[in-house]
Amino acid sequence: MNKKYQIGISRVPRLLFAVCLILLLSASRTLATASSFSAMGEYVAGDFETPSVAEQRAFMDAKKNVAEQMSIYVVKRIQAANGKISKERGYAIAWNLLQESHRGIHSEALPGGDKRIIVELIATLDDSAIDTAFQRPHKEQRQATLMVDELCRTVARLNQDAAELKRKLAETEAQGQPVEAIMRALMAQDNKFLSLLEVDASCQAYEKKAYDEAVASCDAAIRTDPQNAVAYSNRGVVNEDKGMLDMAMADYTRAVAMDMNCAAAYVNRGILYETNSQHDRAISDLNRAISLLPDYAVSYYNRGLAYKGNKKYRKAIVDFSKAISLNADYGEAYEGRGNAYVCTRQYDRAVADCTKAIALLPDSANIYNDRGIAQNGRKNYDKAIADFTRAIELDPRYAEAFANRGDVRLKKEEYGLAIEDYTRALAIDPEYIAMYAKRGSVYDVMEEYEKAVGEYTRALDINPEYALAWFNRGNDYKILGQRNKAIDDYTKAIEIAPQYADAYCNRGNLYNESGEYKKAIEDYSAVIEIRPKDADAYNNRGVAYYQSGEFDKAAEDFQKALKLNPKNETFERNVKAMRRKDSVFALDSEENENL
Repeated sequence: MNKKYQIGISRVPRLLFAVCLILLLSASRTLATASSFSAMGEYVAGDFETPSVAEQRAFMDAKKNVAEQMSIYVVKRIQAANGKISKERGYAIAWNLLQESHRGIHSEALPGGDKRIIVELIATLDDSAIDTAFQRPHKEQRQATLMVDELCRTVARLNQDAAELKRKLAETEAQGQPVEAIMRALMAQDNKFLSLLEVDASCQAYEKKAYDEAVASCDAAIRTDPQNAVAYSNRGVVNEDKGMLDMAMADYTRAVAMDMNCAAAYVNRGILYETNSQHDRAISDLNRAISLLPDYAVSYYNRGLAYKGNKKYRKAIVDFSKAISLNADYGEAYEGRGNAYVCTRQYDRAVADCTKAIALLPDSANIYNDRGIAQNGRKNYDKAIADFTRAIELDPRYAEAFANRGDVRLKKEEYGLAIEDYTRALAIDPEYIAMYAKRGSVYDVMEEYEKAVGEYTRALDINPEYALAWFNRGNDYKILGQRNKAIDDYTKAIEIAPQYADAYCNRGNLYNESGEYKKAIEDYSAVIEIRPKDADAYNNRGVAYYQSGEFDKAAEDFQKALKLNPKNETFERNVKAMRRKDSVFALDSEENENL
C-alpha cells in the first residue's frame, strides 16, 4: 500500500505540479545563499488512521529530504573554512537547526480508500547557527549526531512496521478473518510516532544546548510511549553532560532493556563503562553497538580504549586502525593507536601516529605528551623534552608532562632541572607520590643519600603500601651503614609485594655479609623461585652454601650460574675454585640498585 511518490503530470494535478516546480526552482536559487531549501515528503494513510498523525509522518519524510539538501551546504560551508566535518554531522546540524517557513499539505485519494498525503516543506538555515554548532566540543557534536541518527533509524523501522501491519491487514480482510488485533497494533503505532516527535524536539534542544528543554521533551515522549527506548537514551545523554552519571547509566540501561536494537544506548553506555574503567562491560556493549552500526568509527575507537585498558594492545591497535579506516580525520584514534604503540614499544609507529594526531588536534596537550614518551623511547631526548614542554605550554597544570620531562632530564644528567620538574609536578598534585620517589632517585644518582631517604620517607607517609619506596630507602640505608634499617625496609617491601625478587636479593646479600647464611639461602631461594634463570641468585646462594660448609650444594649452584651465563668470569672462577677446593669469590654480582 505504500508506493513511492513520483512527481508527474499524470499523477499530480496541474496546479500542484506548478507549485512543485516553483519550489524546486526556489531551492536552486536559494542554494547559492544557503538561506532557504525546499522538498516534498509523502505518506500513504489508511482510512482508519488519524489524519493529523498521518500528516506528521509525511512531514517527517519531507524534513528528511530537506535535511539531505541542507547537509550538502553545511559540509561545504565548514570545509570552505578548512574545517573537518563528516556528512553525518552535516546532516545532524541541518536536521536540528532547520527552521520551517512554509508547510503545504495536499492529499489525493487512492483506490481502496487510502490517501496519499503530500507535504511541501520550505525551511531556512542560519549560517551563524551552523558555525555555533560546529564549535561545540567534539563529544557533544558526536552525541548530537548519534541522537539524530538513532531517531531517523527508529522512524524508518516504525514506518516499516506500519507497512507490514497494513499488508497483514489487507491479507486478513481478504481472507475474511478478524482484524481487531491488527487494528489495535496500528493504532498503537500512532502513539509511538507521536512519542518520536517529542524525541525529535529533544534532539533539536540538545543541539542548541537547551538541556532542560531536552529533558522535558524526553519526559513527554516517555509519557506518550513508556517503551520509547530512544527517549531514555537521549535523556541519558543530557544527564551525562550535566554530570549526573548514575542517572545517565540508568537511562541507558532502561533503553537497551526496552530495545536491543537501540545502538545509541549501547554506544553511550559502553563509553560510560570505559570512562569508569569497567573495560569488560564496555567491550560487551560496544560489541553489540558494532553489530548494529558496523560503520560507526566511534564504537571501534572506544572499544580500542577498553582493550588498551585491559592491556590487550594488539586488539586495541586493530580497533583504532578500523576507526581510522572509517574516518581518516579521527585524531583521537591516531592518538589512541600511537599510545598503544608506545605500550608495545613500537616507538617509530607511535611517533608517526602522534604526529598525524597533532596535525588534526593541534591543541591537545595529551598527544604531545604521548609523542614525547615515544621520542624518549627512541632516545631522541631533545625532541622528547620539546614535546613535553609544548604539552605544558598547552596545559600548565599537566603534572604528568612535568614528570615525564623530569625523567628525560634525569637521563641527560640534568639533575637540577629534573628535580625542578618533579617539584613542579608535586606543586600541581601534592598526592603524586611517585614524584617523591623520583626526586629520591635523583638524589641517589647525586650520592646525596640522606636527602634521598627524606624523599622516600615523604612518599611512605602518604602511602605506606608503596613497595618501591621501601626498597629504595632500604638501599640508601645500606649505603649509609644502617644495616638493620635496610633489612627492615626490604622486609616491608616483601610483605607488600611478595614477588619482589630484588628485595629478597638485597636482603639476602646483607644476611650473607653478616654471616646469617641460612637466612641468606632462604632469600636467594625465593629469588630463584620467582626468577628461575637468575644466574646471580644461583651464584650468591652458592657463596652462602660454601660459607656454611655445604660444599656440594655450593658447587651445584656455581655450575648452574655458569650454565646460565657462560661468559661471566666470576662464575667461572668460582667453579674452578671449587674443583681446586680453594676459597671462592664472594658476592661478585652487582647490588640491585634503586629503581
